[in-house]
Amino acid sequence: MLGEGTGRDVYEIHADNFAGCLLMPRTELIALYDLHKQSTDEKFRAAGMGIPDKRTAISYIANQIARHFEVSAKAAEIRLTKALY
Repeated sequence: MLGEGTGRDVYEIHADNFAGCLLMPRTELIALYDLHKQSTDEKFRAAGMGIPDKRTAISYIANQIARHFEVSAKAAEIRLTKALY
């Protein structure tokens, strides 16, 4: 079983994936990510810092995406990761 040993049932994992796709459509999700990524990159440049790698950016941007879709930051982070990789 996919969820065996993780404390999560395979059906729960599928349900979470389905809910993520339903609540955060890929096209809108990617468009919002791109918008927030540009803004994030500009903020990091202005602060004299290096631009974050994709994994770090996803974690940072997930909070903003979560507010837009009214979901948890963790749900947004998981959905972004699946959509971008």
